[in-house]
Formats: sequence, C-alpha cells, structure tokens
Amino acid sequence: MLSAIAFFTTAQTPVDKPEKFNHYGGVQINQLLKQIINLNNNNAPITNPYLLTYTISTVKGGWNLHMGIGYDYKRILDKNTPANHESKISDLNYRVGVGQTVMFGKKFEAGYGLDYTAEHKVDKTFSTSVTNFGNGIDSSATTSTSKTTSKGFGAQFTLSFHISDRVLIGTETTYYYADATQKLNVLITETVTNDFNNTTIVTTTNTNLETETSSFTFSVPVAIFLLLKF
Repeated sequence: MLSAIAFFTTAQTPVDKPEKFNHYGGVQINQLLKQIINLNNNNAPITNPYLLTYTISTVKGGWNLHMGIGYDYKRILDKNTPANHESKISDLNYRVGVGQTVMFGKKFEAGYGLDYTAEHKVDKTFSTSVTNFGNGIDSSATTSTSKTTSKGFGAQFTLSFHISDRVLIGTETTYYYADATQKLNVLITETVTNDFNNTTIVTTTNTNLETETSSFTFSVPVAIFLLLKF
C-alpha cells in the first residue's frame, strides 16, 4: 500500500521540461549613452542602421535565426534660400540571417552568421521660386523624387557581455555586399504671367534617370546594443 501511494505521488508531481530555445531582444543605445555619458570627443560615425534586433537560439549548439530592423525619417527645411528647399527623407533597413553563438567563459558570448539585407529609401525635395520682372511674374516649382532599393548579403560577427543572466551588452561588425537601384524623377513646372498682354504660359519638364551601383560596406563595431534574454 505504501509503495502504491509513493508511486502515485511521484507520478502526479509535474516535471519542468528544459528550455529548448533562448530569445534575445536588442536595442541600439548609442544615442542614450551620449545623453548619460559625455561622448563629445567620440567622433566615430554610427553606420549601423539596425536599431532593433531579435534572435532565437537553440540552447544546445547555439544555432540561431536572427533579424534586425531600423527606420529613419528626416524633414529638412532651408528657410535661408530664396528657393525654399524642403526635403523629406525616409529610410527603412532590415536583415534576416542564420548563425551560431558560443560562450567564452561565464560572461562572454560570441557569434557569427550570414545575413540577407535590404534597404528602401525615398528622398523627396521641393523647391519654389518667384521672380517679378515688372510687367509680369515668372514662378517655378521643382519636385525631385529619388527612390533607392538595395539588396545584398554578407557576414556578421557579434560579441556580448553578460551583465546578469538576463541582461547583456554587446556590439557587432558586419561586411555586406549590396546591389542598389536608384530611380530619380525631376518635375519642373514653370509659369510665366505677362500682365502687359494678359497671357499665362505654363511649361512642364519631366526627367527620369535610373542608375545601378554595387558596393561592399564594412561596419566597425561602434554600435552598442542592450540585449534582454528571455
């Protein structure tokens, strides 16, 4: 009887299954560090466009699937020029890849991988000018739209330090090859109004250009990421 009760009790006790995967969420914190620490003397440019990262890694072997994404938007208005230049720039970068991470001692974690990368950038610039020539007005409006699409691949190497079991701080270096296609459209509308003979002439010029480039880009390990392991 006692043996049966002991067996029944043991059978009812839940057994925790070992975790098969580790998850890492990261955010680039260079700008935050500049606010906390005086880094004015550090002029190294941050060329890493991936502000957020995510990695899922196997506990056994450290094989992983990782991804990163970054978005930047700028609006530039030059009020000091007669043409009133205004630019709106949006830039989206993302990547996805596979790799492996290994532990060095109890605190350091290194990794390597192969990534697919892509970028979509749109740059719109507007400008206007008005000239009064006495008996009439000559005005022009120019809209320039540049769209760049880039795709490529390359290697990634990472190094992280465990502040605690769940919090890490790390950096990375990458070497990427990319093919880019830029499509440029320039639309110019010129309006000439003559008050002397009461006429208005509108002229439109539309220009399209397309260029293709290839490049290798090496990113030095200056971007710092705060990583949360869960």
